[in-house]
Amino acid sequence: DVFESSAAMSYWTPTVNDGTETTRLSGQRVTWRFFDVLGVKPMLGRGFLPEEDRRGANRVVVLAHGLWSSRFGSDSTIVGRDIMVNGVAYRKLR
Repeated sequence: DVFESSAAMSYWTPTVNDGTETTRLSGQRVTWRFFDVLGVKPMLGRGFLPEEDRRGANRVVVLAHGLWSSRFGSDSTIVGRDIMVNGVAYRKLR
């Protein structure tokens, strides 16, 4: 009865390739309720779904605003396209 919801996160330093250059970033791996616990929603796209929070599920990523602006030119059509993270394709949710 104390908590309405909970989420977990761990720090992560993936290598990201946007098709033109590869960069090591500081990021976080989070559970699907992460944005709900913070009380925020992505500006574009959506947050994570429960079924994406399991081993073997589709790999998805939410980009921070700064990365979206600097590396992807604030492209609003980016949602749903893939990005290479550590050499593996992840679908962009934002």
